[in-house]
Parts: sequence; C-alpha cells; structure tokens
Amino acid sequence: MSGTESYKNVYNDDFFAYTSGISWKSAQRVVPVFRELLPFCQSVADFGCAEGVWLKCWMRNGVEDVVGVDGDYIDKNALHIPKEKFFAFNLDEAVDLGRRFDVVCSLEVAEHLSPECSRQFVQSLTRHSDIVIFSAAPPGQGGEFHMNEREYDEWRGFFLEEGYEAYDCIRPKLQSFQDVSFWYRYNIVLYVRKDKADQLSELIKTTKVGVDAKILDVAPPIFKLRKFIVKFIPYTLQNKLAALKSKLRSIAG
Repeated sequence: MSGTESYKNVYNDDFFAYTSGISWKSAQRVVPVFRELLPFCQSVADFGCAEGVWLKCWMRNGVEDVVGVDGDYIDKNALHIPKEKFFAFNLDEAVDLGRRFDVVCSLEVAEHLSPECSRQFVQSLTRHSDIVIFSAAPPGQGGEFHMNEREYDEWRGFFLEEGYEAYDCIRPKLQSFQDVSFWYRYNIVLYVRKDKADQLSELIKTTKVGVDAKILDVAPPIFKLRKFIVKFIPYTLQNKLAALKSKLRSIAG
C-alpha cells in the first residue's frame, strides 16, 4: 500500500471510531504511569496520534504542550485535541517538526507502516526527543493492516543505531491493569538516549536492558501460543479476520 488515497481508503472513520474508544480507556490508566515515571515531562509529541485521545489524556494529566502527528486522512473535526496541535505527515516518510519535546510517544503505530520505512520512522522519533515511549505489535499479534510486525529486539536495534537504550520500566507497572488493552501491557518499552540517562530516576535505571540481554516477551503462555499460530496465517487473511472481529465488536457495542 502506498499513496495518500490508499491510506484514506484503509484508515476510515470506522477504523478510528473503534481504535479511539479502546485507546481512551487504556490511556486513562497508562498516562498517569508515564507521568509518575517521567515527572519532569512538560511537552509531548505523539507520532501516529489518530484522533488524539492519548494526547487528550496527557493534557488532563497536566501537560499542555502537546503535538499530534498523523496522516492527512485524519478527520480534524473528530480530533480530541485543538486542531492547531495536529500536523499532517505521511509517517512512511521522514518527519521534522523543527523542534524537540521532553517525550515522544508512538504506541501501536509502527506495525502499520511499510516495512522498508522502519528505520526511518525510528529516526523521526529520535529526531524529536531524547526519550521515546514506544510500542509495536510483535509477529503473531495480528490486527488490521499489520503489515510490519517485528520482534521487540528488531525495533531495539534501530534505536541502538541512534544511540538509544531500552528500559523495561513500564510493562511491570501495567501487568495488573486488566482493563488496559493487552498490546500496551505487553509491548511498551522506554528508549532513552545514552548520554541523557542521568535525568532518569534510580528506579528506572535499574530496568535498563543489558547489552547481551533481550527484551522479554511478558505475554502469558496461552497468548504466546496464539502468536505462534497466527504467524503462519497469511497477512491478507489475518487482516480480513481482524476487520471482521472489529466489525462484530462495534455491532455488539
């Protein structure tokens, strides 16, 4: 898939109505955890913000300087943030907003991008902050338009190329939050530029993933089995099944 029109056809109102609803429920629980871990944060950019529900939650938690970035297929009348805080970019291309932020977020977005754009996307994130809160679907998670599912350590490799180290300080705090969507509980990793780690708390520093260690898969055994099976289902069929599941959920309310 390529081109603006293709994205408009894929990411339509139904898609965002569904994802915004479930994202808002999770954001209300998860953003306070981000604030607890990063109390100095006064500005946030969200890459792949959709309608901006995560940024709305950041604002409710005291961060007024927020910016959302996503494609021009977003209906600006549906935004949960002021329109002037939204900037339209093709995330498959390099993004430069001309400023930096205390924190950049990108949650469950990268799996939707063209695989060949993965490294460039990470560069867009790190261009804008020394601290990146990142999650992306691993192979077998499945979902609508998941054309770029990668292992956690593949993404970590792209961040390492930019001089950023991984800290597994968020997922342990989310494991008991059963009302938070599983993809956030299992996938969120904090990345921090090596020479800026001194601003982190001692607690966060203890969670740094060692050079020879891997980012662990914290999903329960039954979900690991599910991912193993789904990995062998062709992408086109995965996408159709995920779309059907979303439609049935929306009908059920």
